[in-house]
Amino acid sequence: MPTVTWARVDPARRAAIVEAAEAEFGAHGFSNGSLNVIARRARVAKGSLFQYFADKRDLYAYIADIGSQRVRSYMENLIRELDPSRPFFEFLTDLLDGWVAYYAEHPRERALHAAATLEVDTDARISVRSVIHRHYLEVLRPLVRDAQNRGHLRADADIDVLLSLLLLLFPHLALAPYMRGLDPVLGLDEPTPEQPALAVRRLVAVLAAAFSRDSSPNLRRSHDTDTLRLAGCRRSQLEQPAVEVVRRRQRQILGSGRHRLLPRARGLGSADRHRTRLCHPAVRPVRRR
Repeated sequence: MPTVTWARVDPARRAAIVEAAEAEFGAHGFSNGSLNVIARRARVAKGSLFQYFADKRDLYAYIADIGSQRVRSYMENLIRELDPSRPFFEFLTDLLDGWVAYYAEHPRERALHAAATLEVDTDARISVRSVIHRHYLEVLRPLVRDAQNRGHLRADADIDVLLSLLLLLFPHLALAPYMRGLDPVLGLDEPTPEQPALAVRRLVAVLAAAFSRDSSPNLRRSHDTDTLRLAGCRRSQLEQPAVEVVRRRQRQILGSGRHRLLPRARGLGSADRHRTRLCHPAVRPVRRR
């Protein structure tokens, strides 16, 4: 973390250093990130960086903390909006939808998360992941504990295992829809517009089957119904498998020649824009010759 000198630095200079470091580490990670480039972009002497931070790894951990605080602030607001007191795995599904949508629209945070997750230098990875994990657990642990206290989880559920799985799941869904090669199994390697939401529901269904107090067969149907509602389907379609209905909607739009709906529609929140992407593939009108 920064030295005491950092607090006395002019705010504009601090902001310039943070912006330059985020860009460099986000693009190249710790191992290939250059302090020379950071100093040049921030218009400070390289030596001054060592007055503010003990070393390069200390700066990297600080940048990870700054980025994590931005993500955490957004997610804590989203958690309040989604009402975490309702059934836990329904809430978790909506939370993960918002999580995926956030990283779709925040490439800087996505790049920093990828750099930290895929860092090859062991010491740097430990430093930066310990910072990120602290933010994850300070948010997720109370949610899981409260869900258990409300009886949403099995009495004998291993909460530490659930938290460990969530620590794997959240970073994976932050990156896999946008970085090829991370998930060839759930269709996230080359996802269609609706695929991330369908993957979320498959993953949450497995967690619910393992940890929910109600692990009945109706859980899967509940997730399918939720997916169909996200896709804007009619009530008569709710008995059909979610994937088939969403794909049929895509074929209808492709065949109609209608213009695509822009995912960044004005006036929509990030979660709404993500849900727009679920229903409408990125297609353009077919020009008739």
